[in-house]
Amino acid sequence: MAQSNFNKSDIVDFVERNPNVDLKLVLKRLADETPVWKPDTKKTPEDASGSTNGVSGDRKGVSPELVFKTASKITVQPVRWLWPHILAEGKITLLAGDPGTGKSTVTASIAAIVSNGKVWPLSNGGPVLPGEVLLFSAEDSAEDTIVPRLMAADGVLDRVHIFETVKAGDKESGFDLVSGLYLLKKALNDIPGVRLLIVDPISSFLGECDSHNNSEVRAALAPLSKLAEDYSVSVLLVSHLNKSRFSNPLYAVTGSLAFTALARVAYLTIKDPEGNGNLFLPVKSNIGLNRDTGLRYRIESAVVSGGVETSGIEWLEPLGGEAGDYFGKEKHEPSAARSEAIEFLETELAGGPKPSSDIQTSAKELGISKNSLDGARRNLGVISKKDGFQGRWIWELPLVQTGGL
Repeated sequence: MAQSNFNKSDIVDFVERNPNVDLKLVLKRLADETPVWKPDTKKTPEDASGSTNGVSGDRKGVSPELVFKTASKITVQPVRWLWPHILAEGKITLLAGDPGTGKSTVTASIAAIVSNGKVWPLSNGGPVLPGEVLLFSAEDSAEDTIVPRLMAADGVLDRVHIFETVKAGDKESGFDLVSGLYLLKKALNDIPGVRLLIVDPISSFLGECDSHNNSEVRAALAPLSKLAEDYSVSVLLVSHLNKSRFSNPLYAVTGSLAFTALARVAYLTIKDPEGNGNLFLPVKSNIGLNRDTGLRYRIESAVVSGGVETSGIEWLEPLGGEAGDYFGKEKHEPSAARSEAIEFLETELAGGPKPSSDIQTSAKELGISKNSLDGARRNLGVISKKDGFQGRWIWELPLVQTGGL
């Protein structure tokens, strides 16, 4: 059989036309007649491959090139915040926490505020521009958990859209951000005005991506980051803390460090070691303040319409410092240092309320650490409140300790 005849068809056609041929013999003959390929040493690697680092040149031999933009020609823009210093428009924020700290209840509170346009907790700012919320949850039921929590937080239910399934004709399936990002883009086009996307937990929506592999996590989240930027949507990814208690909370998030690295802002929730509620603490921020933006909160029971029991968040007071000031350190505080801080606070507040900033300055001058001072506040039950709407935060002892009724 001539080689030219074989070249005009594929192997299936050839066998059908020549059912009695010795295919093994023909293939050996073709292999023997095929010349050995030798590279053209006059061509550059780019010419030979047609691409460099995955960027293809065109068929006319035009090679790719690096493109730069001079800094002076770039128009600077401020970061636009949905929740100042916590949720930025077009950026990813990571929220990680231990079980029992109410991470999902916190996200319901955040979603409710975006939907109803009220003021952020303990904020001096004005009302939030209300918008739509997309919520992906793999651990909570919409009927008995998510919606009741939204109701307890006064959320506008018509503005919160909870993922149910991916539907194609009569078939239904789950969703993952790796292979289904185009579906999320379609949803953003179909639902105008989306300001917040919540994914809880992120590990349940990564498909076959290994959440402990840095390169796979980066490859999975980079397109999501670009989509968030294109649509100016704030993205809140929820995760868990691992069982190891590193001194640096950056390493405490379950899975790859890439989760924390790719997020522009990261917060964690932990239980207050002294039993006074929970702490919402900044871990890192690449685009704003990375300290003094924490909050203390408490999980409260609530009953919504229909007598359904649920939970809600009561935001108690702002917290200074960052997660590293609290995480894994409070329980190791020397008792002598705590006793000194308690004595200092009792003396400072014996004459009545004082601005918290003045007390913190005096404590620092005396060498009293922030952890010791905060622990002493909890031991004494110090009350923190605002002196008027635009006033400073003041501290005072409970009435029973100041001689009041």
